[in-house]
Amino acid sequence: MPRVLIIDDSWLVRHSVFRTLSRNGYEAAEATGGAEGISMFDTFKPDCVILDLLMPDKGGYEVMKEIKGRRPDCPVLILSADIQETTQKRCADEGADGFIQKPPKEEALLYTVKQAIEPKGTT
Repeated sequence: MPRVLIIDDSWLVRHSVFRTLSRNGYEAAEATGGAEGISMFDTFKPDCVILDLLMPDKGGYEVMKEIKGRRPDCPVLILSADIQETTQKRCADEGADGFIQKPPKEEALLYTVKQAIEPKGTT
C-alpha cells in the first residue's frame, strides 16, 4: 500500500486529503506543520509527500528542500490556493513534482498522487 505524508497546518484540508487517500488504497499520515512533517518523514518513510506552501513554523519551500536533500527520489506535491503561474514555476524550479490546487478536488488529487508514485512509463 503506497504511503503518503500530508503536511498542512489546516486541519480541514489535511483531514479531507487524509480521508480521500485512505478510502482509495493509500496509507496516509498527517503532520500539522513543517517541523513535524520533517520529523515524520524520517519515521513514516512515505512514497510521496503532499505539502502546503504557507505554514507558520516552517515554509513549504524550506520543507521541500529538506525532503529532497534526504531523499531526492521522493515525489513532493505542492498543495496551495496560490495557483499563479509564477508560483507553480518556482515550485517546479525548487524540486516539486506536481501541484494540487486548494481546496483539492478528489479526482485531481488521486490522479496527481498516482502519477507521482507510479514508475514512469507504466501509466
